Amino acid sequence: MESEFQLEPIKIVENTYRLEPKAGEKFSPLKVKEVLEEILDRRLKDKKYDPEECTNLTKELCTEIQNKVKELNFPRYKLVTQVVISEARGQAQMVASRCLWDTQQSSSSENASPSPGNDNFASYTFRNTSISVVAMVFGLYYE
Repeated sequence: MESEFQLEPIKIVENTYRLEPKAGEKFSPLKVKEVLEEILDRRLKDKKYDPEECTNLTKELCTEIQNKVKELNFPRYKLVTQVVISEARGQAQMVASRCLWDTQQSSSSENASPSPGNDNFASYTFRNTSISVVAMVFGLYYE
């Protein structure tokens, strides 16, 4: 009796040992900040704070930002997107994040001058009379 299922051979993939991105593929905080500014300014300019609506709005903004940053094509980067929405009532707001990442300077044959580590981030704060929003995108190089 012959089995219906065909076993495929196991594919073995070799490691590339690429420890840093190629020239022009490095995470660019300036480009990402432009994306954050465009999305938040467009989506929130006349928005009023509503705690019920902000739950879904946070998810929508994260998804839209993530998709737009992916279009910037930073290969081998894992992207982490975070959006914090709060009511603006004259209070101060501070958002802080911590993570472990590559801060070592590297110098490759493609880049003559040393550059900061491969991991980086961009953030943008939007405020109007009713709402305060902080959006952050972390680009973590995946070896």
